[in-house]
Amino acid sequence: MIHRGDFAMNESIFLKINEETQLKYLSLNDAPVLFNLIEKNRSYLRQWLPWLDHNKTLEDSTSYIQKSILGYQTKDELSLAIIYNKNIVGTISFNSINDSLKLAIIGYWLDKDHQGKGIITNSCKQLISYGFENLKLEKIKISCAIKNTSSNAIAKKLHFKLQEMKIKNEWLYDHYEDTNIYIMTKEDWLNIVF
Repeated sequence: MIHRGDFAMNESIFLKINEETQLKYLSLNDAPVLFNLIEKNRSYLRQWLPWLDHNKTLEDSTSYIQKSILGYQTKDELSLAIIYNKNIVGTISFNSINDSLKLAIIGYWLDKDHQGKGIITNSCKQLISYGFENLKLEKIKISCAIKNTSSNAIAKKLHFKLQEMKIKNEWLYDHYEDTNIYIMTKEDWLNIVF
């Protein structure tokens, strides 16, 4: 098992959320499952995630995981598989970690069939706590399209504060989306009672 302060990677569980849900490092062995899950959810995910055109083949999923592994090694990112009842159902990550600013940006996506079970909210809670406690972050941001009601609801449920709204901030295939930027400070996180 990973020691919570260790940023090395192996096949074991990284964070246990509850009996059904765990977070684990992505490995190259996960590429076929991850690719099939993306394929299954492609039209659903395409509504809000701009990277789907860069993940059209098994090789693309393998390349993404290789990039994630390099990100672990350089401590620039932390990408994890969300495991629910022993199956990969999505990913959660610190898409970027800026050590000099003590800042990370969190991102996530979940299989459509697993929505509404609290999986993302609970996974975010654990990863955010890990970021503040173990990575010594001071701030964590969530950026999501203003029209993405689910992601905005997660940020609010986690007590993130709306920092700013950016107009035409993200190119999404054929149009711009306005985005909300939410922020959580370590100090605020430590004072939240869920």
